[in-house]
Amino acid sequence: MILADFHVHSNFSPDSKTNIYDQIISAVDNNLKYICLTDHVEFPDFGFQNYVQDYFKELNDLKAEFKSKINILIGAEVSLDFRYHEQISDFLQKHKFDFVIASQHSIRFVPEQDVFYNYFEDMLKNIAVFTDYSVVGHLDYVIRYAPNQDKNFDPDDYFDLLTQIFKIIIKQNKGIEINTSGFRRDFMRQHPHEKILQLYKKLGGKIITIGSDAHNPEHIAYEFNKVCDLLKKIGFDSYAVFQNRIPKFIKI
Repeated sequence: MILADFHVHSNFSPDSKTNIYDQIISAVDNNLKYICLTDHVEFPDFGFQNYVQDYFKELNDLKAEFKSKINILIGAEVSLDFRYHEQISDFLQKHKFDFVIASQHSIRFVPEQDVFYNYFEDMLKNIAVFTDYSVVGHLDYVIRYAPNQDKNFDPDDYFDLLTQIFKIIIKQNKGIEINTSGFRRDFMRQHPHEKILQLYKKLGGKIITIGSDAHNPEHIAYEFNKVCDLLKKIGFDSYAVFQNRIPKFIKI
């Protein structure tokens, strides 16, 4: 059983209208023991940076209110961008986030097969120099925006790049997330693909967080039972939660 949702958005993100309180109530109703809010941090500036003090205040107030019901952690999802590594790190160092997801959101629009390759290539270049994160988010997110989504995507074609990515992540003592938002889309599976998770395990990867990427209360802990079964199938016996950027492992 998965008891922690470590990828959740609120109205502090530009793509959500849900207040933090409602997300926490949903987590309690889903019998979770941990929830980590991970609102978007974009550079040069999409607004969150201007409200970060309010974000921390609200979450710290809610921590006190819900302390007997759920552990509330304060996180962020940062968009990887070669141009702004220094600014992102400076921002993260100024604020005591428990957890940081590094997500490759930008895509170079070229022929479909090249989109996949370029996406992983950019991710590799980013994490080779940017280390101020806890996990890499939704590794094959690129399929959401490919012309045929995942119909022409085979992870085997990119194992050379993925192997390099995972070796860096593991050497840095970082991790990856399993993101269940894909179950809400046509391809009906988690990010990343099972083959990618198997490769991570084979290379010695241990740190995995689970996140719904919920922007609405009804998506908190979405399809976590399927992820639990998948982790067991691949051979993982635990997942991670973070506090003060330090992972703690919870047995499945």
